[in-house]
Amino acid sequence: MIEVRKYNSEDKELWNEFVASAKNATFLFNRNFMDYHKDRFEDYSLLCFKRNELVGIFPANHENEVVFTHKGLSYGGLITNKILKLKETSDVLVEILKFINTQGKTKLIYKKPPIIYQELEGLQMNNILYMLKAKCYRVDAYLVIDSNTYNINRNRKRAINRAKKNNVNIQENKFKEFWNELLEPNLNKRYNVRPVHTLDEMLLLKNDFKKNIHCYTAHIDNEVKAGVVVFEYDDIVHLQYSSASNTRNEDGAIDFLFDYIFNKYLSKKYISLGSCSEGVGNRKINNGLLSWKESFGAISIPQEFYEIDTNSFTLIDNVFS
Repeated sequence: MIEVRKYNSEDKELWNEFVASAKNATFLFNRNFMDYHKDRFEDYSLLCFKRNELVGIFPANHENEVVFTHKGLSYGGLITNKILKLKETSDVLVEILKFINTQGKTKLIYKKPPIIYQELEGLQMNNILYMLKAKCYRVDAYLVIDSNTYNINRNRKRAINRAKKNNVNIQENKFKEFWNELLEPNLNKRYNVRPVHTLDEMLLLKNDFKKNIHCYTAHIDNEVKAGVVVFEYDDIVHLQYSSASNTRNEDGAIDFLFDYIFNKYLSKKYISLGSCSEGVGNRKINNGLLSWKESFGAISIPQEFYEIDTNSFTLIDNVFS
């Protein structure tokens, strides 16, 4: 009953319309966002139809015999419409596995969204992954603030008071200053890496998603002291990038900036601060980063990564009696 086929550029409007109405999608799955880095990943996105009606999409890329949901996105998986139930969701994923198996793909790496991005119905994927004997090979410590219980500790309050004495002020959409004066130099100096997004890419995305992507910077006089990029969703805001100058412990600018952002978005249900996991196999936690985020009242939730054999679809044959 389910037909699966690969996405092509002619499907863009259909895909984006589905993302806009899906129960477990964010603007990250819009093709205008996904395609900004299409030269870095070989797309393997799929469309799933039932009686010629689109009921699911599957953002993905592939490398040799492995399909990923999608390596260029923070999370991914099966995106479904508002009425898909457990058996139907299972049928769709089975047909996806059959399709990629016949295409010579042996593994599917499934990067689940943290629970805050899922409706209750979205949690039914846990049952299906269990049925498929999917292997959970990685669990990141993902930090989240519940807006109803936002509460900072004494160290952060003292830092915020220092910032006030230093006359820190907040400005918006200074992407160029943030990238050139803080983010890129700090990442290069500390980790010898660059941001995933170049400045030009981020400005392009900001132009396409004006209501969703924001940059906030903290200044003392005319100098940028700290900055944060925010991705805004319906009920969640996510801090995508943050960086501060080497005087952050003295001027309190980064603490003042975070507190400003958190208070600005307290009407949202959750504030996402991202992962504190690092190292080979992601079994290590950056304790300094963890403690700093927890000092704003954040708690750790899991983000799970699964490996699925594409021939495991046979395991569901007799599940629904």
